[in-house]
Amino acid sequence: FSLSEFASGRLMVNQNDQVQVLDYRRADSGIELIDSLGSTSAKIVDERDTWLGEGSDVQASGTITVAMPGRVVKVNVEAGDTVAQGDCVCVIEAMKMENDVRAPRDGVVARVNIESGNAVEAGQVLIELESE
Repeated sequence: FSLSEFASGRLMVNQNDQVQVLDYRRADSGIELIDSLGSTSAKIVDERDTWLGEGSDVQASGTITVAMPGRVVKVNVEAGDTVAQGDCVCVIEAMKMENDVRAPRDGVVARVNIESGNAVEAGQVLIELESE
């Protein structure tokens, strides 16, 4: 499944080698897709956001993970630190790109399971936040 902007206000959707062009307009909750049968609302999350865990249910539990293997470049927090939603808690390098990993919610860091230079695997718990 891939999605790309075809022209201003038009998206090209390719699923299993079948291509469809849809009109769209921005809405408060994401975008509204429009075809000949009507319209529907959708939220588009790009692959990088998925890898960084944004919007995942796992974040609500207070564990911070990544979905792709990489290497820890920098850890910005330690146990006992207070973080706000969106704070960069660590930096992970994957596929030659440095990616900020952000706190999913406000909280206090309960445990840091990584150090700079560590290799990390997909799904590994990097940092744990205390229960709310």
